[in-house]
Amino acid sequence: MITLTGFMFLLTSAFLGFLYSPHLDTAPPRWVHLAHGILLFLYQTFDAVDGKQARRTNSSSPLGELFDHG
Repeated sequence: MITLTGFMFLLTSAFLGFLYSPHLDTAPPRWVHLAHGILLFLYQTFDAVDGKQARRTNSSSPLGELFDHG
């Protein structure tokens, strides 16, 4: 669940980029860049917490490894 929540931050970031600059020919508003930074930070934080939580609860799995490392 933590991994999917973190992934939603990435999807939100991508959606904002597409919404405000769909053809990548114009710069989006400055707040979109700030949102990208915040959402990326949140994704990385949730990704780190996810691994720690899985090890703490002894619930790590091959599927979790696939989500984390491809």
